[in-house]
Amino acid sequence: MSRLLRVGDTVINLDTVTDIVMKTGGEVHVHFTGPVDEDLIPANRVELRGQQAEALREWLSGSDNVEYCERSGGSW
Repeated sequence: MSRLLRVGDTVINLDTVTDIVMKTGGEVHVHFTGPVDEDLIPANRVELRGQQAEALREWLSGSDNVEYCERSGGSW
């Protein structure tokens, strides 16, 4: 059974997520497995903004949701 996460009106199948990019302006881009277009941009991408982006950021920062790679230097 797949793992699903609801973010506002968007439902994300966590089993198909390849990466999540936190943009400096607050946007969050979620990329999924699947094809890319002719410019190598994933065709399967969701862009979250505002309250939905913040909600996903908070969910990702939860200690039970993501394992932190120590000394990686990243921060959101």
